[in-house]
Amino acid sequence: MKHFIKYYFLLFTFYFLFSSCDKVKNPYVNTHNSAVGCPNPVFPAKAFVRKVLVEDYTGHRCVNCPPAAVTLENIRAVYPTQVVGIAVHANFWAEPSPCNPPPGGLPSDAFYHYLGCPAAENYFTSFGFASNPNGMVNRIPVGGSPVISNGTWKSVVDTIVTKPPVADINIFTNYNNSTNKLCVSCKTTFLNAMQGTFNLSILFVEDSIFDWQAFAGSDSSNYLFRYVVRDDINGAGTGFGPTIKINPALNDTVVSKQLFLFCTNWICIYISQLPSTACCFAMQSVTLLCCGFYL
Repeated sequence: MKHFIKYYFLLFTFYFLFSSCDKVKNPYVNTHNSAVGCPNPVFPAKAFVRKVLVEDYTGHRCVNCPPAAVTLENIRAVYPTQVVGIAVHANFWAEPSPCNPPPGGLPSDAFYHYLGCPAAENYFTSFGFASNPNGMVNRIPVGGSPVISNGTWKSVVDTIVTKPPVADINIFTNYNNSTNKLCVSCKTTFLNAMQGTFNLSILFVEDSIFDWQAFAGSDSSNYLFRYVVRDDINGAGTGFGPTIKINPALNDTVVSKQLFLFCTNWICIYISQLPSTACCFAMQSVTLLCCGFYL
């Protein structure tokens, strides 16, 4: 009934990643703000490990984007237990065919599924992206901006993975198949005293989607998409969740709880860049629950 996948991340000015996710079929979040009826969390024992978040900003109609996905996979192969990768589908190149008709000669359902979400589009705008593919590593500025090309990702990761973690997130999840309710509790422990405002952000990341991808001179209907950000759980579509601590002291601990409801077949996502257009897509594969911090 339940399978556990290990992935989670902690983000301040840069990310420190840890893990624990629940795997559920065909989920969609339509409740963002209640933990009523959730069981008391039992947090598993775990080691404190430094992890690194690599964000690949991409789109299924971007012919230059597949090589960036390969770059991310190669980095994960070097650091399989420390690097967490997510694919953020946003901007013009992520638009589905109901909003942006496919080229002539392709079937009507080509590029039909929208693999983005409002949070993904907001990240693209908020961090100053201008095009795909590009990305971020722990959202650390490099040359004045956190937005960097995929050729730079590995060198930035190399400078982070050996550093000790400064905080930890421990996660307890409980999913009820009969009610489609998922309860998530996150226990955050600050391993250093720090200055600043810290927010908890919870995202859904869907893995192993087979769908259309554009290539130079050709298109594939069976391309494998990995680690796709599909929804923002506790940020009302912004991708930035609520504040949980200001100026934490050493060993400060905060427990946050959230209840989510899922529908099982399909959803409609409004694309903010395309007024009066609602684009629908079928949920596919499985979804992973990820937690993280940002400053």
